[in-house]
Amino acid sequence: MQGQSEGVEELKKLQLEVYSNTDILITIPTKNVADTVKNVVETVDRGLSLYFPNKKSLIVIVDGFSTDGTRENVAAAQTKTDKIFVEQFFGPGKGNGIKTSFLIAREVGASAYAMVDGDLVSVQPEWIDLLINPIYKNFDLVVPYYHRAKYDGVITNQLAYPLTRALYGVEVRQPIGGEFGLSRKLILKLLTHPLFPGTFGIDIFITTVSACEGMRIVEADLGVKVHESTKKYTNPEETLVPMIRQVVGMMFELSKYYRDKIEAISVAESEPRTIERISPPGEQIKEPLDVIADKEALISAFKEKYHAKATYDKVPISDVLRGKLDRITEEERAAFRFPSDLWAKIVYDFAIAYNTDKEVLDTLSILLQGRFASFVVEAESLTNEEAEKIVKDQVQLFEQYRNLLFSKTGIGIAFQKLYLQKLEEKYGKTLQIKRVERIGDDNMVRAFNALFNKNRDVDKIKENITTG
Repeated sequence: MQGQSEGVEELKKLQLEVYSNTDILITIPTKNVADTVKNVVETVDRGLSLYFPNKKSLIVIVDGFSTDGTRENVAAAQTKTDKIFVEQFFGPGKGNGIKTSFLIAREVGASAYAMVDGDLVSVQPEWIDLLINPIYKNFDLVVPYYHRAKYDGVITNQLAYPLTRALYGVEVRQPIGGEFGLSRKLILKLLTHPLFPGTFGIDIFITTVSACEGMRIVEADLGVKVHESTKKYTNPEETLVPMIRQVVGMMFELSKYYRDKIEAISVAESEPRTIERISPPGEQIKEPLDVIADKEALISAFKEKYHAKATYDKVPISDVLRGKLDRITEEERAAFRFPSDLWAKIVYDFAIAYNTDKEVLDTLSILLQGRFASFVVEAESLTNEEAEKIVKDQVQLFEQYRNLLFSKTGIGIAFQKLYLQKLEEKYGKTLQIKRVERIGDDNMVRAFNALFNKNRDVDKIKENITTG
């Protein structure tokens, strides 16, 4: 079985027998974080000593081949808790580092696990309690909730959050937050999953698998997150674009793997599963530092890349949508807008195109920068709370157009046609739908959503369709 024999020789070299029967394992993934890692390690240690003094704990620093003083600064960190520094197995990539730590957690018998990034500036001892304590209350995944500046979380706000809620019916506001608490049950499930990524796609993988495999999820309010990588978001080519390819590629792979679950959610049209949110007692810093975004530079960069690099011939975008994109790039900067509804439709088109050509992610990363530039314009005069409404409204558009994910593939069309035919047999003219050939266009998408919401008493019909 996948995951059972991986890393066996590497684990032997670590001589982990002394750490057997560990209760809590905290991993800190690192790569060239010499300036921050010592404080992160010592803060994690204080959290373990303060909140779990009677538990046997282990801090595992999993390093992605740092070339600065990361290793030396980890060694200089003063801790009461045992700590080990491990060069990650399987090669570079955050996911490979996390898999390394999962294998160590399995090997030493840890029942509770948490991960915190090594470049954190804002980490607090209370975070360890918030990430670990719910695991001892039978939750499987603790996801972070942060109070973020409106321009922070580019991939989260424009893709990860809306797609996670729309496709999997779960209200996780920050599905790629970086800090998680996990149960042993979830770790074992993830280690045997065929899509385990070695890249930055690891965060969305953990959240999505948990949502689809029936794991109990809770959010932990960790206040404000400040980390070094945020400073690099203003230079998308350096950090953000590679991350987009890895995270979005993982999202699209998972949407194929869990297609049956997505179709079931689409048919049910139920409200998203709400997730309990826990907060620490007492006061907490909740006003994030501003993230600077240069709208003029973002708009200029998007327009230049759109015409220079985009490979639209590989994506089945309709002439109408392509015409809208062309017009966006021709607008004066003062009038620049990349509407949310256009963005939602395009994302689903790219999710379909990804099935045959993974290089479309390069083009989607360009369009994401255009959508972010528009968001910067839209939110320029808004508070963080007011800007959040734009994000929430966009999520509803992703839900509205969700059936586009199925409209251009055979099984989806077949399902929709059969569903319509059965409904017509039962309700006749009241459906007011004349031609099933219109499946896939915007009017049909809205019609399906209306039908699924209105006709709650057709379970037998749906059963006949899926089994007939």
